[in-house]
Amino acid sequence: MAGEFDSKEQVKLAFTSANILPDMLNTIVTLSSKTQKEYIEFLEGLVDRLRSLLNDQIFSLNLNHKDTWKKVNKQKFGFIDGGMASISSLGSEPIAVRVGRYSVIPGKEGETREDFVHKTQLVDELYDLTGNQAIFEEFSDNQVKLRDMARITAEAGTIYKSLVDENDYNYLYLHGPLINPVAPYADYPMFTNKIIDLIGLKHKDIHDLVKIRIPKEIEMHFISIYFYILNYIFHSNTPVLGIIERNSGSKMIILSILERLNFNNDISVKEYKLLKARMTDYRITDAILFACLLREGEYIKPLTVDKNGLHKSPELWKPVIKDFPKPITTYIKVSDNSFPFRVEMYPANKDIELLLSITYHMARLLPEYGFPVGLDIVDKYAKVPLWMSKQASKEQSMNLLRRAISSGRTDVIDLVKLCLTGSNRDWLFRPKSK
Repeated sequence: MAGEFDSKEQVKLAFTSANILPDMLNTIVTLSSKTQKEYIEFLEGLVDRLRSLLNDQIFSLNLNHKDTWKKVNKQKFGFIDGGMASISSLGSEPIAVRVGRYSVIPGKEGETREDFVHKTQLVDELYDLTGNQAIFEEFSDNQVKLRDMARITAEAGTIYKSLVDENDYNYLYLHGPLINPVAPYADYPMFTNKIIDLIGLKHKDIHDLVKIRIPKEIEMHFISIYFYILNYIFHSNTPVLGIIERNSGSKMIILSILERLNFNNDISVKEYKLLKARMTDYRITDAILFACLLREGEYIKPLTVDKNGLHKSPELWKPVIKDFPKPITTYIKVSDNSFPFRVEMYPANKDIELLLSITYHMARLLPEYGFPVGLDIVDKYAKVPLWMSKQASKEQSMNLLRRAISSGRTDVIDLVKLCLTGSNRDWLFRPKSK
């Protein structure tokens, strides 16, 4: 890219961007007064230092729509995203997840050029204490984790089904991480058969993959099923990319880069430890750093990142977790006015630079957008609207009432009727004076 790099100008540019400034300010206001005053000066110095260290690891993509789309003419793209309904109902924590897939073939004309389908739909209860009718075998008081496991499995399962059922995709994109850390889910209940039936998996396939690693009793755990799905994806002939655009608190990439610089003796151990400590003090995240470090059309040299390190893994699951696939990861900055986004990929047999160039050009299709447009389309269709969430809540409530009536017990029926017509602030539930 033409022109000398100026760290002060880059930081100033970030602070004048309507898309980047709010996130940077949200970080700054959490710092102490002294640290706030020093923030910009430290950020400028950090960007200047890293730019000089990484100068040969920062690459630029040329913006040429004509040549890029010519390379992928008549090739099939798939974009996958999931949506969850917000259901407020009684019962054993109901869940509603649907995963959509938008497909398009650039250069093709007619009705078969593009389509959208809800590839995976799951409406059920997380657990059922009366039988094997739900998603999980047992109760857990952390419903957030249970929902996360169901959603992650549904989204990864949609990639799996797209590869198995059609097997004609040249590129698949997921809105979100391609690989999720699994250790935090180790102590949660097993899935029931509903999940593997939903995705189209077979017990034997999962067993054959994990049998030498874990006891048979835990084969139906989220970690085992997710491990099987990811292994299938990472042995396919189709490149799959996960795109993460949110400015999270992650420092995963820059810490990996610092470790590599230290390992190669490009920086001393003292500087390595100092930079890590100062970045923590100033809460410098990957997104904020690369928003200043990269210029329009640039990306950092992709590196393999282990998102499932063994240091936080339970002993029982280490034989599986150590073999989890490791995505190739980078950051791309689409424009000076947008946050860079993270790319996690399994490139299959494709050239990585080509994959990043395609991704970059998709993100430049809409002015001032800065994100692959196919994922924007599937995101809008996959989201569960409020009216649908309300309807699902009504149906869940009616289902609960039917089950109460079928029990034949008047005390159960009265209790369910009372709960369905009241609220937690209703006078019926207020404490009595005695």
